[in-house]
Amino acid sequence: MTYNRRTVSIITAPASLPVSVADCKAFLNVEGTADDALIEAFINAAADAVRQYCRRSLVAETLELRMDGFPQYSLDRLDRLGPGVHVVSVPFIEGSPNVIDLPFGPVASITSITTYARDNTSAVFSSANYGFDAGRVYLYEGSSWPSDLRRVDAVAIRYVSGTSPIPAAIVQALKTHVAAMYECREGCEMPAACKAMLGAYRRLDLMGFE
Repeated sequence: MTYNRRTVSIITAPASLPVSVADCKAFLNVEGTADDALIEAFINAAADAVRQYCRRSLVAETLELRMDGFPQYSLDRLDRLGPGVHVVSVPFIEGSPNVIDLPFGPVASITSITTYARDNTSAVFSSANYGFDAGRVYLYEGSSWPSDLRRVDAVAIRYVSGTSPIPAAIVQALKTHVAAMYECREGCEMPAACKAMLGAYRRLDLMGFE
């Protein structure tokens, strides 16, 4: 079985910051407007770091997952785990042809699932065939994924993901990371205190796993 390449891209970016400049200025005890642009840049950088660390969308955004094909049973994830002791579910390791892991949950809605046939014509898969939860889209019993698809970039799943409201611990971690960058004015790593606050909100999507 060939490797099923997966990529995810942002179709519609978040319309607002997860934390306002005013809130961060109050947290930093900064007055005046001279550093507003700098603080906003730090908020964007911190938000991206938290998004990647937690593997979750903070503010509503539209994403598109593209794959070479639909999943099949595979045990090659065991090889990609590497050495050591790992705690994961059996369905995650074995995979399931009826379930697709979606990056950056929690998923709010599925916009469309589009497939591409061997002649490159596209078709939208009916939403009557599938459902979704916070991090997956799955087939209803009795349904099956489209077949006879082209070998590369054959599936596109567009969906809306985001957290509302943003948990207080994530907001606090964002502000703390902004404060660290504001103090050092360099490429600061995420502070350990932020990671501790974010620990309960991390999720392992398949792209982060791989």
